[in-house]
Amino acid sequence: YKNFIFTIATLEPRKNNVIVVEAYLILKKENPDFKIPLVIAGRLGWKEEDLTKKLKSGILEKEGIYFIENPADDLLSFLYKNCLLFLFPSIHEGFGLPLLEALQENKVCLASDIPVFTEILDREIDFFVPPKDKIAWKNAILNALKKRKRKRSWNARLWTWKKTAKTIALEIRKAVQD
Repeated sequence: YKNFIFTIATLEPRKNNVIVVEAYLILKKENPDFKIPLVIAGRLGWKEEDLTKKLKSGILEKEGIYFIENPADDLLSFLYKNCLLFLFPSIHEGFGLPLLEALQENKVCLASDIPVFTEILDREIDFFVPPKDKIAWKNAILNALKKRKRKRSWNARLWTWKKTAKTIALEIRKAVQD
């Protein structure tokens, strides 16, 4: 299957999966002919009992929302390669490696408008969404689906451990000099 929207995260409050599910359900209610499913992959976490129960029971599948618990690497690779869009709605992240994985597959990303993601994504290509605004997420999904492809490919060489360490060292030197 190749026409789906994808997100991956542990089911816990800071990952903000509830907002994506609510936005998707609003989208489906307003657009009953919308047929593109939402696939959520990840681990079970904490404090998301209601969402976890709904996802694990399969009750949301009739709405087009599917949950894959702990996907194996080959399935995860398939999901990144074949999704139409990648969503990353976290409220707080230390970095956001799943965005790099999506970018490596040249996917348009929708991410929470938080500082760490603005360092990774491109405002001209990707979509930044207020983390707690389900209507903005719904609209961003619809707008991004019209775009579907990155205008230019992402350069993975910009995101090596060595380059990142050099950048951090340079920033520390600047901060110490100021």
